[in-house]
Amino acid sequence: MAATATEQQPTNNNDQKGEGEQQKGKSDDKCMGNRRFRTLALSALLFAFGVFALGHIFTNVVDYAKTLKDGSPDGTKHLPGLVHGANFIAAGLIFCLIFLCVQMALLFIPSCNPSTNGRARIPGIGNLIGGGLYLFGWIYYISKSKELSGYDALTDEGKSNLDAIWLAQFGEALLFA
Repeated sequence: MAATATEQQPTNNNDQKGEGEQQKGKSDDKCMGNRRFRTLALSALLFAFGVFALGHIFTNVVDYAKTLKDGSPDGTKHLPGLVHGANFIAAGLIFCLIFLCVQMALLFIPSCNPSTNGRARIPGIGNLIGGGLYLFGWIYYISKSKELSGYDALTDEGKSNLDAIWLAQFGEALLFA
C-alpha cells in the first residue's frame, strides 16, 4: 500500500522546524557566529578607528593643507587641490561615522535584524559611499602632494622617502575604506 501525502514522515530535522525558526546554536547565514553580533562588533571597531582617525585628519591633514594654502602666493595652482583632497577625506570619514552610528542603533531594534529585514542593510550603502569618498580623498590628496613636492627634481633617496610616506598614508586609507 502506497503512503499518502499526509502519512509521510519528515526525513530530517530541518523539515520538522518551521521556516522562521532556527536550530539552537546554528548560524543565520552559514558563517561563524551571529550576523547581528558580527555587524555590531565590526561597526564598533570601525567607529573607534574613525574617531581616532578624525583627530589626526583635522589636526594634521586639513589644518596643514589650509595653512599651506593661506601662506602661499596666489599663483600656486596645486594648493587648492590639496585642500579639496583633505575636505574629501574629512567628509568621507564623517559620513561613515554617521552611518556607523545609525547601523549600530538599528541593530538593537529587533525588527531590524539584518538577517531577516533587507532594509536594515541600508546604512551599509551609506558606509560604502563614505568609504569611497574617504579613499578618493586620500588618492587626490596624495596626488596633489606629489605635484606640490617637486617629486621629479628629488634625489632617489628623497623619492623613496616620500613614496614610503605616501604609501603609508594610502595603506591607512585602505584600512578604513
